[in-house]
Amino acid sequence: MSEESTKNIGESAPIVRANSWADGQKWLVPAGGGIGRVFQIKSDPWALSVQGYCNVIKPDGERNWLIRLQLVAAIPIGSG
Repeated sequence: MSEESTKNIGESAPIVRANSWADGQKWLVPAGGGIGRVFQIKSDPWALSVQGYCNVIKPDGERNWLIRLQLVAAIPIGSG
């Protein structure tokens, strides 16, 4: 990995759900996107992303928006 961090624009991982046991409204369908960055702390790679979604199809009582903040650390296996 280079000295500079890597930007990921348009990163998205929405979760579409269907509740087969529900009567009537079964689907939750989000639409949106986000941005992320891969960087290093000492010699370990980390990834940080933020994503926002509007639930365009949703059951009654479900939230309208979702914001996801994600921090991932790569844990090395073995010393090599």
